[in-house]
Amino acid sequence: GWHLAGKNRIPLLCAGGLLAVVFAVLVVSQVGQWKDDLTVFTIAHALAPHNAPVAQNLADAHVQSALLLADDGRCDEAMPVFEQVSHEYPQDWYAWAGLGICFVQVNNLTKAEESLHRAAELSHDSRVMQQWQELRANMGLPNSVPRD
Repeated sequence: GWHLAGKNRIPLLCAGGLLAVVFAVLVVSQVGQWKDDLTVFTIAHALAPHNAPVAQNLADAHVQSALLLADDGRCDEAMPVFEQVSHEYPQDWYAWAGLGICFVQVNNLTKAEESLHRAAELSHDSRVMQQWQELRANMGLPNSVPRD
């Protein structure tokens, strides 16, 4: 194309440079939208509010953020997220595990055992099962195997 442009090489070069600058400005203006999963899925959910996979991913992103709050000892802020997600998506074992962790932190061991039991049933993750069994042992309850 460059050889065929002949005398039009300078305008072609200017148009290409302008196009590159425009694309660079557009990319930089949208960088904030891609900073983390929560931002991405919040924007995606705003654009497609009835898209079930987007809604599920948004809920998962909220749970991940709430888990960070729980790790910081801020379960008062995290528990409403865990409760909402476990209600809307009862198969989301991360939300159930988060609830269990927070119930342990607020010393509601009965609710913690129920939540971790549900998380262990759903996940079959050895770490979650171990947390649940350790809690049961601390509560003086016998070892148990999760039901499917």
